[in-house]
Amino acid sequence: MINGDMIKAMRCVASQDEAGNCYMDRYNLLHKDEAQMCCNEQVAKLYAENEKIVCPYSQAAYGVCAASGDLCAWLGEAAYELEKILLERMPPRQNIEPQERTRAAVRATGNKWAMENFNATHD
Repeated sequence: MINGDMIKAMRCVASQDEAGNCYMDRYNLLHKDEAQMCCNEQVAKLYAENEKIVCPYSQAAYGVCAASGDLCAWLGEAAYELEKILLERMPPRQNIEPQERTRAAVRATGNKWAMENFNATHD
């Protein structure tokens, strides 16, 4: 289920550029002489002697690092939930073939290999 932490995590990921720099990284680069931003409150507490700002996208429930694999673990779930919401809002379509229903269900998992396998066996 999509919740506030998942939305913050999606915003964090969306804020990253091709080099992996996020909102916090760009903020700190632009405000070198001001209070620096930290990724979470625990890190900010470690640096209590210097003023720290917590990133507005900070949350502890979802990993946002693509290199560690944390990102992939929940991003497929988020895509599935968003697709369910989209399908609920769409007007019902008549005469949908079973193959197309299955294709939509496989696509909703966010698993690209499952989708490639489905396409290879059904197209």
